Amino acid sequence: MPSYTVLQPLLLDFRPMAELSAISGAPRVPSPVCTASYANTEEASDDYRPSKAAINSNFAHPPWYGELTDVDSSKEESSQTPFLATIISAKRMTTASALKRTLLLELELPDTVAAHMQGNWYAGDAFNIFAPNDECLVAALIKRLGVDARDADRPILLQKKDPEIGLPAHLQRFTSTSATLRNILTWTVDICSVPRKQFIRVLSDHCTEATDRDRLLYLCSRQGAKLFEELRRQSPTVLDILHAFPSCTLPYTRLIELLSPLVPRSYSICNAPCDKANIWRIAFNVVEYELEVVDPFASVEDDNHTTANSTKVDGTSTSPIRINRKGICTPWLEKLSHTAEKQQILVVKRPNLNGFYLPPSLPSHGLDPRPVIMVGPGTGVAPFIGFLEQRANEIEKTQVYSTHEHPLTWLFFGCRSSTDDYLFRDQIEHHLDNKALSRLSMCFSRDPAAREKMGASKYVQDSMLQHGNEIANLMLNQNALLYVCGDAKGMGKDVNEAMASILCRYLNEHPENIERIVEELPKSKVPVDSDAKQMSRIQALQLLMQWSSQKRYIRDLWA
Repeated sequence: MPSYTVLQPLLLDFRPMAELSAISGAPRVPSPVCTASYANTEEASDDYRPSKAAINSNFAHPPWYGELTDVDSSKEESSQTPFLATIISAKRMTTASALKRTLLLELELPDTVAAHMQGNWYAGDAFNIFAPNDECLVAALIKRLGVDARDADRPILLQKKDPEIGLPAHLQRFTSTSATLRNILTWTVDICSVPRKQFIRVLSDHCTEATDRDRLLYLCSRQGAKLFEELRRQSPTVLDILHAFPSCTLPYTRLIELLSPLVPRSYSICNAPCDKANIWRIAFNVVEYELEVVDPFASVEDDNHTTANSTKVDGTSTSPIRINRKGICTPWLEKLSHTAEKQQILVVKRPNLNGFYLPPSLPSHGLDPRPVIMVGPGTGVAPFIGFLEQRANEIEKTQVYSTHEHPLTWLFFGCRSSTDDYLFRDQIEHHLDNKALSRLSMCFSRDPAAREKMGASKYVQDSMLQHGNEIANLMLNQNALLYVCGDAKGMGKDVNEAMASILCRYLNEHPENIERIVEELPKSKVPVDSDAKQMSRIQALQLLMQWSSQKRYIRDLWA
């Protein structure tokens, strides 16, 4: 992967503008709501004292984190209060030749938090990490905004421009607590996501050159919809867009009020509290990727397409421009893991609203008898490692009370290569040995030799289809639980479609069950042909939705 640079080229072709007589459909310009002033010396000394650590965006938590953590620990909501966790170890889980770098990070909870969390977190839980924007990107944006670096480190207070119009929620704390512009850009606003059309529209009003103004208006107009989609595909940061339109002079107060809040990043805990209740482990891919942008008009000299430095594209080259992008949180975590001193990061436990838990067991009653099916390719396997730790602990505790065979636990796990990125291999094999894991179905998307040797499928949904009758029997006749964790758009959608196909195939081969299944579906949602002897795809999808509401088909998916 080429080294990351904060400013990336932005290649857009504005040729279609020449054919337009008018531009329409641009969003309205929102009124400004924010002003700022420097905090005076007295206010600064009482309210905020910027230190070297405070203005250094490598510091592992925002300077105002005390406000976020100031909750009475005796109250119920304190389990949802942010706290500082210490990074105590980091391990690379993939080989140097793997396509992605995957890290296993171990965090230690403070004693007071661990004591309060006792019995309040379980395998399957997740937590959010408050991560900053890249310090170099922030510095470059400050420079592009025309703010002196020293002024960017002076405490400011925000005020409402109109007493009747409030500030965005994520900026309201800065009306009473001062902060520096650098820290606001680092910890509070999202400067990496593709700006919305409304933001583009505001930029057009702050251009001194007509060309820049008209192009920005076109980008956010109905006529420029196709070009706006190309802009989104290139994933530009705010800095990239400002550099592509050099005459745009946007005040920093206008910028921060228009940007979305920087939201914490969520990660599944991949261990169970039965071993060490004060330890949370997470596995994540370091997000770095490369886009190729090809200019279809590169062979024609023209001024109506532009790169980030607003120069004319080379009229002779047709080679694609390579754009390097990276995530916000995972590269930062990787960087922190390489520091000599242990770092503390701000985290908060995420409410487990979808009930992504393994059913608990009671020592005197044995294990929950329902079969458990787990689907988690790549880092989606993380919570299931916690599930297996929990099940192993339960087996150890309940074997003295029960001589029954352990309930089925079946894991569908996929990776690219059997040698480069087989995550948690040792743990998975260990749990096969100790019977916490009954069955493993492996998939290798880019390792045909391993697929042939092991009889494995390419993707988890392929393996599920291969074992479809067994899965359907477990779900329909044995009250099994199906858990899915991973990417929503790709794997999550494909697994859902595979399950619909599995149910249709199985029930149409066993039509005696169809009437019973259809009868159990909500009456308002049963199709007109509910008396037919064939299970329709719509009915299969409705059944999956019903299982989801019953906490039998439980998904933890991310975009």
